[in-house]
Amino acid sequence: MVWLDKNTNESFATVKAVQEKLEAVLGHETVKVGIADNQGIVVIFTDPSSAGKFSEPAYKAIQTGRPVVVDRTNEFLFVASQQGVYVPFFHEKEAVGVILLVGDPELLAKYAGMAALTAQSVYDLESYKASYWGKLDQRNIFTKVLLYYSEDPYPAEAYNIADKYGYDTDMVRIPLLFILRYSYYREDRQISEFERNPYHDKQDIICITRGQNAVVFKAVSTNPAEAVGRYREVVEQYVEGMQALNINGGRPFICNVGTLQNKLINYQKGYHHSLWVSNNSADVIGDDETRIYYFYDSVLPYLQSQVPMEEFSMIFNVFKDVLKGGERQRFLDNMGMLYQRNMNVSASAKALFQHRNTLIAWINRMKELFCIDPVNDEIGREFFQQLLYYYKNTED
Repeated sequence: MVWLDKNTNESFATVKAVQEKLEAVLGHETVKVGIADNQGIVVIFTDPSSAGKFSEPAYKAIQTGRPVVVDRTNEFLFVASQQGVYVPFFHEKEAVGVILLVGDPELLAKYAGMAALTAQSVYDLESYKASYWGKLDQRNIFTKVLLYYSEDPYPAEAYNIADKYGYDTDMVRIPLLFILRYSYYREDRQISEFERNPYHDKQDIICITRGQNAVVFKAVSTNPAEAVGRYREVVEQYVEGMQALNINGGRPFICNVGTLQNKLINYQKGYHHSLWVSNNSADVIGDDETRIYYFYDSVLPYLQSQVPMEEFSMIFNVFKDVLKGGERQRFLDNMGMLYQRNMNVSASAKALFQHRNTLIAWINRMKELFCIDPVNDEIGREFFQQLLYYYKNTED
């Protein structure tokens, strides 16, 4: 059970939720909202001077388990009380607090049920969050916040833990996801192994994922311009240091690099980018040599993957019937190779085992067919790149 006091998230969140609900239904009607604990002590109230005082109607509501209405006919029965409605709310069938609705009692009585339901829902959720976090040690809390929570229930908690460990929260870091298919170390031993890296810095943050891979939020620089300019050098140096250690059962490993981030709350997105690389760009099966894959080398495919294929179909559906069968496959082969070779016709022809003039003739045919130059025109190159993606991901 989480008991209410002025410092708990349960108290603040409950009062805020009830206040917002009442404002939504009552408009500009003046209503003071507060909360009292199960002893009738006012924890939070719109009027700060009332906080910490005993509320007799609130205590009666706790004792009876029913709302208490205070109006001009009975206010003399309660010591120093204000007119309004005092509504108890429950957690696991036990009264844990009272919502204080001070104002026109006749009007507010209509909304007593709504206030109680809102208070109970919010309290239950906040109590669950507190219970969940209470079962985790600080390192686990930090890991779960950084890797798995897009909307962290306690954003401040991550910053408090970062402060405790001396992590600079203004530091630009980049997530390195190490795929460790052959590792047999326990989590604590795995972390110790990473800390042995001669290029490991005290500002680096190590997390072990649910799949027992490792993520290192590698510190690069507090200066964004410097971080952008040298992050690859920093990553390659760190990976080089890891190769001398036994982090993957003595075998080569894959390192997928996410995106630079300078806010703790954005680290999860950076980690997701490294996961996307792992799932879409990296060869995570091959284990003949250590490899590094960078998200920033696959930005366009990533952005394309965020657009539903239905949208591409609406743009290119007529084009689907322009190239058929062998002609479509030739487009995929030739255009794909041209992009791989940065539109170098000679290098592309060689890689395709074609004569250069054969490829040039094909390019000219594409210019005539689509009325745009796929090689020498910037807009044409962009258009054909999207068309190539569409053809690759649809059936003939």
